[in-house]
This record gives sequence, C-alpha cells and structure tokens, in this order.
Amino acid sequence: MIVGDTLKWFVQLGVGIAGYVFQGILSATGSFWSILFLLAMVVCAVAYELSQRKKALGFWGLIWDLLASIVRLVKPVPVLDTLEGLADKGGFTLERHEIETEDGFLCSLHHLVIKETDNKQQAVAKGVVLLQHGLFQTCLPFMMNEGNQSLAFYLGNHGFDVWLGNNRGSIFSRKHVKYSSADVQFWDWSIDDHAKDVRAFLRYIYRYTGGRRINYVGHSNGCAQALSLFVNPTQQPLMNTKTLTTCRD
Repeated sequence: MIVGDTLKWFVQLGVGIAGYVFQGILSATGSFWSILFLLAMVVCAVAYELSQRKKALGFWGLIWDLLASIVRLVKPVPVLDTLEGLADKGGFTLERHEIETEDGFLCSLHHLVIKETDNKQQAVAKGVVLLQHGLFQTCLPFMMNEGNQSLAFYLGNHGFDVWLGNNRGSIFSRKHVKYSSADVQFWDWSIDDHAKDVRAFLRYIYRYTGGRRINYVGHSNGCAQALSLFVNPTQQPLMNTKTLTTCRD
C-alpha cells in the first residue's frame, strides 16, 4: 500500500499532460481533435488510477491520502530534523562533527553511533567506513530508507563504524572561516577542491578512531572526488597506510 503518493502522482501527471498538450498545439498537425483525443486518454488514465487506489486504500483512505499529501506539501519536514529522526528510528544516535578543510571550509561530518548493544567494541568490529554522497546531494540518501534498506543503517547494524561526509556547498556545509555563502568566492571550487573535503574527513576520522584503517564508499561525485585525491602523488603515503578504498558509482 502506497500512502501519501496521490498528490505527487497528480502533479507528475499534470506536468505530463501539459507537455503533451503544448506539443500538440505547436505541432504542425496539431488540431482540436488531436488535443481532445489526448485529453480523453488522460481522463481514462486518471479514472483507472483512482479506481486502483480506491481498491487499495478505500474511498476515505484515498481522501485521507490526498489531504496528508497536501499537509506535507504546505508544511515540509525540516531536513535537519529528518536526519536525526531517521537515525533515531533506525536505532542510532547521530553525532555532528564540524571539520575545517585546508582552504577554510567548515564541513559537517556525521557519525552514526548505535544506541543499544551488549558490546560496543563488537558493534564496530568490522572496521570504519566513510560514505560520501554524489553531486548536489548530502548524506541523506544513505539514510532515507527504513532499517537495513539504507546503506548507512545496514553497515551500522553489521559491525561497521559509520561516518557520513557532506561536501562544501551542501546544506550541511555552508560555512567558511572567511567567506559567507552569499560571497562569490565561497562557490569558487571544483571536484579537485572536493578532494580536499575527503582528505579532511579521512584525517579527522583516522585521528578520532585511534589510527584504524578506513573503508571508503563513494557515490557518483563522491567517487570522482576520491579518485582526484587518491591519484595525487603527494597523498599516496596517507592513502596507502590509512585507507582501503571501495568506490561505487
């Protein structure tokens, strides 16, 4: 049963309808009848979708689903509360560490700490892992699903000490020792500069954990920025002795 998707489905459908109608109007062969045919197909699709949702939710369930979607649209859940709430629901406490990079950015590094376990050492026996997000994202995608359907929770529940980085410019890392996020200089960086974020995360985690080796998992840009760091000859001693790298795209 999918609850809370009714309004989203209507919005997506509306965008699709607008595109087809606009295309039909601009088309050289477009006519009143072609537009009418498209609208008839849309009505049939809407009627079928509503009938299927009514079977799954019931009439009042469908109405409640639509109202709940409107409430969430008008009053969205704050992302900061979502991170902590997701961690709490998954059985973890979320720690936030502020890390300064070599060029002055203050980036957030989140640490998952399991709440209840008979043996804290056994809980992180398999090692340390840093999860790094993709472009224009945060660590949230690693925690969005419930339980072991989220990579961060899965690793935490299977004996790993989980850390989650947030690149400069993301909503959790918009501080600098000199510039504000309204300054042009704050946004003057590239993937090579993102590598500095990873370097700062790795060094901090290495010191915090007492010199334990670190497994690295990067998604998309998280993989590219790590590679940018790892191929830098000046960083080879650090990478070879302190990390195990596992890059996933």
